[in-house]
Formats: sequence, C-alpha cells, structure tokens
Amino acid sequence: MSGCAGCRVRSKTCPILYGKRSAPGGQLMISAISVWEALYLARAGRLDLGFPREVWLHKATFDAKVEVVSISKGIAARAAQLPLHHRDPADRFIIATALELDTRLISLDEKFPLYEELAGHLFAG
Repeated sequence: MSGCAGCRVRSKTCPILYGKRSAPGGQLMISAISVWEALYLARAGRLDLGFPREVWLHKATFDAKVEVVSISKGIAARAAQLPLHHRDPADRFIIATALELDTRLISLDEKFPLYEELAGHLFAG
C-alpha cells in the first residue's frame, strides 16, 4: 500500500494527515506531531518510509509544498480538553491542530468521526 510522500504503510491509516485552510487556494499543512509519529513508527518497524529519514522529510514537506505546523500552547490546551475517544495522544494533537487553525482535516482514521468537534472540518473519504 502506498502512503503519504511515498511511504509504504503497514496499516490501514497513514499517520500523516493533511489539512487545508478554508480559504480558496489554501496551504496544505501537517502537524509537527505527525512528523514525529511517522519517524517513531518507522524506527519501531511499523512504517516503511521508502527513503532515508532526511530524504523522506524533504519529500514529505519541501517537495510536497506542505507547511509543518508547530504545536502552540493553544493547540496543546485544546488537545488536553478533547474527549478520550482516541487513546493515541498524537491523534488528539492532530485534531486540535485542525480545530485551532480552522482547517479541513483529511484522515482515514476510523475514530476521528467520533469527535463532534470535527463537524465541518473532517474529510474522511
């Protein structure tokens, strides 16, 4: 299965989630926690990036023209307030990032639709 930025994912979902600002022609974005999660899963042998780490980072961000969004205190605070539908705190940071930045969140994660807060933000196609 081919995943984000050419990585070969060994699960049904890709840990890299892209959001797009609401404005027409908006910037594609990715949470910094998604970069951490992809590299962590690759190190644990659960994700094959398809490239050495540095090459993958360049391809997944610079080459793909994807902005990496840092975790702000607002994002951290919102992530801490989200319901615990998802046991993975990284996924709550991704959700909080989309909400704080008022972006669309594109994900195949089956638990994201459980978050009522994502109504109008989630594209789960």
